[in-house]
Amino acid sequence: MDWGEWNFDLVSKSTSSYPKLSVDITGSALVSHGGAVTLIRTAEKTGLTAALSEALSPWRKPTAHHDPGKIILDLALSPAVGGDCLADIATLREQPAVFGPVASDATVSRLITRLAADGPAALSAINSARAAARKAAWSHAGIHAPDHHIDAQGPLMSTSTPPSSPPIQRRNALHRTSSGATVSIQCWRS
Repeated sequence: MDWGEWNFDLVSKSTSSYPKLSVDITGSALVSHGGAVTLIRTAEKTGLTAALSEALSPWRKPTAHHDPGKIILDLALSPAVGGDCLADIATLREQPAVFGPVASDATVSRLITRLAADGPAALSAINSARAAARKAAWSHAGIHAPDHHIDAQGPLMSTSTPPSSPPIQRRNALHRTSSGATVSIQCWRS
């Protein structure tokens, strides 16, 4: 049997803005950013790519070539492949077979400027997309989801006096209110 003829599709159907990739064992055209592909496919499976595109559509110019949602996702992927600033999105641009068309630094800068000009609304849109993807991920996780055992009979409790539960079950968090005040919240599972 000639193993060079084998080809395994990672994605059978894709409406993604990222290219469809396949695995072959010939050793040609190796991808050095395989871990980033896992992140991309996770973003697709949880609906993050579509949710970001939809949520950020108000900031897309009518004649724009690049989708603001993909640009933001590319920026999020950049640190996974070694980037540490906005300009490092160029690392993704160098691998079009893996990441598809990646916006230029100037396009990224213009988008960030547009989003920053409408900061609260843009952050709200991004957070809504992230929340939808998180909900989908937790749904896929089933019994392994962080919120699996929380319901009316076993709620996540919060009071001013901590119960006598082990510290490992407590979670401290800082929460910023709409007025800008910071409050400390203790939550635990009883």
